[in-house]
Amino acid sequence: MKKFNVIGVVFLVLLFSFFTSCNDEETPDPLVGVWELSEVEDGITMTITLTFNSDNTGSVKVMVIIEGISESDTENFTYSTAANILTMTMGGESSEVTYSISGNKLTITEDGETLVFTKK
Repeated sequence: MKKFNVIGVVFLVLLFSFFTSCNDEETPDPLVGVWELSEVEDGITMTITLTFNSDNTGSVKVMVIIEGISESDTENFTYSTAANILTMTMGGESSEVTYSISGNKLTITEDGETLVFTKK
């Protein structure tokens, strides 16, 4: 009889730990993912792609197409967030911008200029 009580207690402990671990799951960071902004002006197409990884690293790719000729450059960065401030460090230099996310739109504002990216 004692053996059944021990098995029952072990079962309850495992069951309890399973349910409490489900509650401890973190909410995914809405910033993580790939965001894109594309603009066309005077026959010039510019596309900026921001990639934010869950380990606080990322990359920015800028592609410009002029008269059918494309040029692109990609740089890696690290980032952190606090409230509505996004700090990105690239090439040893840090910059802070204000950001917000609404649905699939990421809005970044710096020095009065606003850029709106769409999540891919």
